[in-house]
Amino acid sequence: MIYSASQKGPYKVLGYHDPDSIVSYQIIFRPPTWTSDTVYRFVSSNEYDIVLPSVYKGYYYACVNGGKSGATEPTWALRKDEETTDFESGATDGLTWKAVPYNLLPVDVDVSSVSITANNGVTISSDSNTAIKAFYTVDNIAANAAARTLKYFDVLIRPTYNNNLMDDFSVRYKLAER
Repeated sequence: MIYSASQKGPYKVLGYHDPDSIVSYQIIFRPPTWTSDTVYRFVSSNEYDIVLPSVYKGYYYACVNGGKSGATEPTWALRKDEETTDFESGATDGLTWKAVPYNLLPVDVDVSSVSITANNGVTISSDSNTAIKAFYTVDNIAANAAARTLKYFDVLIRPTYNNNLMDDFSVRYKLAER
């Protein structure tokens, strides 16, 4: 399956790539665990922070409005789209999280390595990973690369997990129009 780079949700990445630039991207396989006294962001419906509670509940939680988390972990909502408020000490309003059914990397599995390649004449100049996400850099695209004619390229992300299983994810980037 090829994921559109502009899709919503935790596997999202920016949808357009400027062919004359060098850009670093990341893909999140599992949200980080919630932490106290941390600033979480909501920029738009396509750009927001996500977290897992310290005790797995079958959901991850998407930030609905930004703010600073409280000193203690909130009592998490246990129904789809139900909201949880997370107040910083002394605040009258705070962070809001929405419950989203968990369908990502199992919470007991980590990414141990990742292989990242691109097609249509596009070069990945570096890649790395942590236990929950991968990072990669797309070089500027040569004038004669097929991606410039086709107006897109795909990136194949192949993580290997600590249980020795592998997955393949393909993400399609459209080239930015000038």
